[in-house]
Amino acid sequence: MTDKARTELKRKDWVNVRSMILTCCGEILQSYESNRCPDDATSLRALSKQIDTLVENFEEKSGTSINMARSGKEWAALKKLSEDIAASLQAEKEREGDTKKHVARGGCKTEALVTLALQSLGGPATTAEIQDWVDRNKDVNSVKATGAHMNENATSSFSRPEGTPIWKITVASCLSSSAKFVFNRDSRKWCFSSDAGRSQVHEGDKSKRRRLSE
Repeated sequence: MTDKARTELKRKDWVNVRSMILTCCGEILQSYESNRCPDDATSLRALSKQIDTLVENFEEKSGTSINMARSGKEWAALKKLSEDIAASLQAEKEREGDTKKHVARGGCKTEALVTLALQSLGGPATTAEIQDWVDRNKDVNSVKATGAHMNENATSSFSRPEGTPIWKITVASCLSSSAKFVFNRDSRKWCFSSDAGRSQVHEGDKSKRRRLSE
């Protein structure tokens, strides 16, 4: 293989790598904006930092914009993705500051609502499943009895789908801020902290039985 052919092959490999990074980062960002999983946030920060470093190194060495690179279109898309990640993380940080004030005022009522939803669903559930249950049952007397305020106004946060009601964000914030609920990173579902403890004991018993039977 000639040097020219090797160079061309290497360039094509990098095109595939950039395409894969764009796809993976986009999926992680979408997952983060749906579930607000801390692990996703950590991954996004690391990815954004790495992309920024690569872009800065190129522009510093070449003295030109990344858009002028041989694969400028792909690099520009990566740079834009990094900016979207940074904006989403910052928006969530600011939103959490505002929402915590709201949760502090009516947190016990939202917690009661989420408790009712998890109990009615009969087990662990994703953020979306809990929100869907609340949406379907918000006119039911048991839901009204919790006293939780259902703010139907659309959020102005650009990191959420247009038209998302504020009460959905309040529910998601309650899940992540209340010690009563815990997030399982494997199933990506929420459950009661007490149930998570029993589940761990149960799994430990099963492991012990397997070892004894071997």
